[in-house]
Amino acid sequence: MRHLYCEICALTQEYRELQNRGLDMSIGWHANVEKNQGLAMAPVVEKGMSKEMMMMG
Repeated sequence: MRHLYCEICALTQEYRELQNRGLDMSIGWHANVEKNQGLAMAPVVEKGMSKEMMMMG
């Protein structure tokens, strides 16, 4: 909810999260991609409720 009202807060939080993930903002996006090649993984997506689960519950 904070992101909706405070863009500075949102940008600061995003910057901090990227740093925690090992990205170095000072070298730019392309350099980070080359530096971390093979390490980046897509986030795990959890399955939602299926029709079968809804019928069981």
